[in-house]
Amino acid sequence: MAKSRLNINDYIAEIKALERELNNEKTPQFIGSEQIVMKLSETSSRWDMSITPHRQGQALSNDGWNVCIVTARALNSGNLVASLAVESSVDSATEEMIDIPLPPSQSSVKKWFIPVFGPKTQPIHLKFQVIANDDCSINFEEWTPW
Repeated sequence: MAKSRLNINDYIAEIKALERELNNEKTPQFIGSEQIVMKLSETSSRWDMSITPHRQGQALSNDGWNVCIVTARALNSGNLVASLAVESSVDSATEEMIDIPLPPSQSSVKKWFIPVFGPKTQPIHLKFQVIANDDCSINFEEWTPW
């Protein structure tokens, strides 16, 4: 039987190095990397705005709808990548957020169209948080038809 020129200790050392590398990959890491760091922007208020869903829906009921527009502007970068989180004082008031397309010249701005549903006489309080690649200013307004 021929003797192998490969050293078993070299294999063991290589396996140990791979095992260490695998364990390092499993450790908890922050979202993103050194190139992309996500930041949370929000106001210090408990609620950012109050909106009453006073517009009549299609059915004859006490429920109505309204819309708010939320705008985030990057404070330091020219390209904003962002998501919006909305908290409502009424659980079923907001169903979804709709991105508003903007021209490339406004790459540091992101806008959302947020339909709000609920009783026509009850103000609904909303809190906005923007998770983005930069610190942001947040503006919000009630949508008014043209």
